[in-house]
Amino acid sequence: MMIKTSGRIPNVQAVSSLKPNIMKTLMAHVGSGMFGESDVSRAEREMVAAVMSATNKCQY
Repeated sequence: MMIKTSGRIPNVQAVSSLKPNIMKTLMAHVGSGMFGESDVSRAEREMVAAVMSATNKCQY
């Protein structure tokens, strides 16, 4: 699915896919942070993620 939507698989997913338990934990963490119950809106969460990525010089 990632290849279909973005044309590539991000390195973090590629590396963590070698250990399925790590991949499950990573995806659960991301899902909880981005989609879990919160007073913070989805747009605000996306903005925080974008700022964090830029600060860390992360491309995605």
